[in-house]
Amino acid sequence: MKEALDRAQTVAQIISLLAVPVLVAIFGWNIQEQMKEKEVRRDFVQIAISVLSNQQGAGDDKAQLKSWASRVLASMSPVPFDDAEFKSLLIAENGKALRAALRCHPPEIDAPRWAADDLEENDNLEVKVRALLAERRQRIGYEKELQAVNNACW
Repeated sequence: MKEALDRAQTVAQIISLLAVPVLVAIFGWNIQEQMKEKEVRRDFVQIAISVLSNQQGAGDDKAQLKSWASRVLASMSPVPFDDAEFKSLLIAENGKALRAALRCHPPEIDAPRWAADDLEENDNLEVKVRALLAERRQRIGYEKELQAVNNACW
């Protein structure tokens, strides 16, 4: 019986001599992978912050980048954004970014030809006042159209 216990102890020592380095290697690799993943996430957050804080550029490319950056921050944040916070982040950055992020693409509305655009310097006061009043009504209508299109995404 003593021989069996001695033999079992010897086998257990051999197995532990082989298993410990393998387990250390596996756990070390796993921890290393987790650290790499955290570094990548940190780098993406830094890129997203730099994109959101960058005031240069214009147009749809900037809006798409800011939309991407907002989504990166939302996905990497340990405290998740609720829908209202996420929408306000996008609105603060750019209205077009909001539409891109929400996958809502309302039609672009062209500005009308304004009534006061054709005024001449030598036009009389009545003509100028009428044109400015007409332009005011145009602007009110145009703003209502823009609000209706933007509200269609909500």
